[in-house]
Amino acid sequence: MAPVLYDRSDMTPELALQLLKDGISDVNANVPVMVIANEDQALEHIYANHQQGALYTIMCDVVTGALSKIKELKERENNS
Repeated sequence: MAPVLYDRSDMTPELALQLLKDGISDVNANVPVMVIANEDQALEHIYANHQQGALYTIMCDVVTGALSKIKELKERENNS
């Protein structure tokens, strides 16, 4: 069972992250978890180091910014 996060106005980013990590640990404590606080750095890391079958979770405040970064990375990949 995967953790489910829901909208709570009192939920801090730290609490959301802790709930996610606790849920992963409850299912399988051996699953590696890496936290990269900067969205751009996290997306760069995922793109440079992605692994087949891995699940990447991105939590961001501004979805359009993350989508723009993903498009930028995809264009960079297509042009290389």
